[in-house]
Amino acid sequence: MESVALDKEMKDEIISDIEWFFKKRTIDLYKKRGIAHRRGYLFYGAPRYWRNEPLPCLQELFRTLPERCLVLLDDLDTAGIIRDGSTVNDDNVEKGQGRVTMATLLGVLDGIGSHEYLLVATTNVKPDLDPALTRHGRIDKQYEFQNPDRSTLEDYFNHGLATEFAKQVPERTVTPAAIQEYFLKCNDPAPALAEVSQLCK
Repeated sequence: MESVALDKEMKDEIISDIEWFFKKRTIDLYKKRGIAHRRGYLFYGAPRYWRNEPLPCLQELFRTLPERCLVLLDDLDTAGIIRDGSTVNDDNVEKGQGRVTMATLLGVLDGIGSHEYLLVATTNVKPDLDPALTRHGRIDKQYEFQNPDRSTLEDYFNHGLATEFAKQVPERTVTPAAIQEYFLKCNDPAPALAEVSQLCK
């Protein structure tokens, strides 16, 4: 986690929550109350790229999960989920030709049997998500991933010149993807600092 450049307070909170979830007393509490040992997170933020890929055959995917795992549903808002109808042609979905109904998605999220898992769903457009997906029990915590602040910019640079670099980039104005692309072009710290105005254009 030390290599992840992220808002420190949010990163600490996520780590703390995951550690709490896997403590024995938490697991025992879930069992005592008859609640499936699952935890869901929604990571959301400004668009960085666009994809429109149907989800694979969800029933089969979730049936083959290991007993303890992390499930990532990336770009949930562009996954081809439809509200109408309660059935879906799984053959077409497996071939990437179909759509997944909301009933199908909710069914697999709620009916994974004895599996214990952490679910991480991501979206660029949080308002487009159906409220049924984000209710407690499916999504327990929501975190907004904003453009980096000064402290996070320093973590990205990870060099003796990091403080000076962070001072020259206005906070919350540059996406992580833009920073990554800039560093790929400037593979030496000194030129990266000298030409930082290019990043801010």
